[in-house]
Amino acid sequence: MSLPDVDSSDVVSAEFNINKSLTNPNPVFNPTIYLRRVTNKTYDQLTGTTSYGATNIATGASGQTSYTFDITNAVKNQLDVSNKLVLAISGEPVYGYNTGNAVFYATNQGGSLIPSFSVVLEDPDLGLTPYGSAKPYTPMSGWWFNCFSYAVGYYDDWLEPYDNGYPYSYPANQYYYETVYIPYAMSTMGAYNIAVRIIDNILSPVYPYERRIAYRIGNFNTGYFSDFHFMKQHNEGSWSHKPGQQPTILLGTGLTPNDVSWGIFNYNSPITYFAIYPI
Repeated sequence: MSLPDVDSSDVVSAEFNINKSLTNPNPVFNPTIYLRRVTNKTYDQLTGTTSYGATNIATGASGQTSYTFDITNAVKNQLDVSNKLVLAISGEPVYGYNTGNAVFYATNQGGSLIPSFSVVLEDPDLGLTPYGSAKPYTPMSGWWFNCFSYAVGYYDDWLEPYDNGYPYSYPANQYYYETVYIPYAMSTMGAYNIAVRIIDNILSPVYPYERRIAYRIGNFNTGYFSDFHFMKQHNEGSWSHKPGQQPTILLGTGLTPNDVSWGIFNYNSPITYFAIYPI
């Protein structure tokens, strides 16, 4: 995982969350789970058969389906070396049985059960800024990239928030917005090496290496999913977006995603604001 480019002294706490995708109901087959920090290999140097050195970070009880590990010290130690932390998960057999059932959700599976980590920073000199790393508005056009691509700065392809195509079969309501549409959009960003976190609102502060984007879906509380849309903020506070294959549009002076119509697809869900940065 890529850590914020800060000093170890800036880190207050950090945690890592992971969920099993396969659990045997018989406790005899559920191994104790160990989370370790790889100390002598980079991620690119690891394969399925690579040997590596590691130090134990935390231990999870056997039989659990969800694990939250305190990785504060591991993050602090790694930041003294680099901002790339490689974690290894292993299981200890119970009564000599194998650990084949210790299978975990991966980042490319989508949904709310994918691995996640968070780092809490506290430093009055860290420099929270109004607009972070946002760039000036530059008009763009191209049929091959859409609003999502434009918002996250990936201009080579058309991005979809969903790993398995449009989920037209899901209702467009608050429950599915929180459990499907938001997590899947975040999963897609992660797959394209974009770190993302949800922020409370359009004025929530961001770190110097982050910037804000906005997201919502259509047909909210009136039917099934119809479409999605993104907007992004620029360095002086203005916002812009790209409607499908059309050229980008800069919102009028002083206007924000909270003030304007979001288009013909009735984008009317609550607006979710993300803080993002490339990793």
